[in-house]
Amino acid sequence: GVKAAPSEAAVPATAAPIKRLDNLFFIEEPTNVSQIRSAQSLGPSPPEEPIKFALKPVPLKFTKKLKDIVLQEAESIGSSAVFECEVSPSTAITSWMKDGTNLRESPKHKFTSDGKDRKLNIIDVQLSDTGEYTCVAKNAGKEISCTAKLIVEGKPQLLSNLKAGSKIELPADVKGKPDPRVKWTKADLVLRADDRVAIDCQPGHSKLSISNTTRGDTATYIIEAVNICGRATATIDVNILGTELISWHNLYSSALRHLKNALYLTYWTVWGSKHSSKAWIS
Repeated sequence: GVKAAPSEAAVPATAAPIKRLDNLFFIEEPTNVSQIRSAQSLGPSPPEEPIKFALKPVPLKFTKKLKDIVLQEAESIGSSAVFECEVSPSTAITSWMKDGTNLRESPKHKFTSDGKDRKLNIIDVQLSDTGEYTCVAKNAGKEISCTAKLIVEGKPQLLSNLKAGSKIELPADVKGKPDPRVKWTKADLVLRADDRVAIDCQPGHSKLSISNTTRGDTATYIIEAVNICGRATATIDVNILGTELISWHNLYSSALRHLKNALYLTYWTVWGSKHSSKAWIS
């Protein structure tokens, strides 16, 4: 007998995979018409939507903030101090301020910008450079800032002007940050105010006054100023001399002709040694 040919439906639909790329159909090793018809029945692919990109703005921030710089006065004078920070994004515009006042680039102040890195180089540091330094960053209408301090440590300074007379006045100008604590001593005893002794202590100034001086006031007087940076002293030697000029009428009688008091003052300054740090000195 004659065998009938297999129908198209008898061929499995998965006999060969069908691939589609856009509107073209590729059939791996097609073996019958049904596969081609199946591919055609899939129809054209739907149109592709355009790819959309949404750029998220980079937040303005300091990825590395300024740090305080502490220098010793004896070592820092003439050297350089460098403030450094990092800002993101790198396209941010930066400027510098000192104690709230804008700085301009000059031989004294050098600005450096390299990618995210920002630097302020202070050339030939002096005591007058002590203060707060601020980096201001601006980008896309926003503004941020960070601040640090330049600290030049030193000892308090004593500047004494002495006057001679029946009333001793020993004034001293005291400079230091933080304000030093001041005390006066006489022969290692701390002086206290009384009816003859007056001690006036104001920020940046101190004065010791002694009225109605006598020989008992002859002594070494010391003013000591102390802050957390160190100590300084000024030593004053006070010598009160009484001289009697006597005219003799004869060997058995005498008369006092004149009594004169003279006050001689000499002084010198002895600088103390540093004890600790972390202080502002002006």
